[in-house]
Amino acid sequence: MNLGTKIKELMDLAGYTGEVIFKPLLGGKNNQAFQVQADGKIFFLKHYFFHPADRR
Repeated sequence: MNLGTKIKELMDLAGYTGEVIFKPLLGGKNNQAFQVQADGKIFFLKHYFFHPADRR
């Protein structure tokens, strides 16, 4: 499942069922940050890097 699909599913679970638009924000290192727009509202989303070998 790609990240866009995951973001849409997350917004659906939060009750935002309309069109979801997201754009990456610059400046992240291992993590990714996005501006997400849904139902006329703007959100900040952070996607944390995960590696299966890192048990932290």
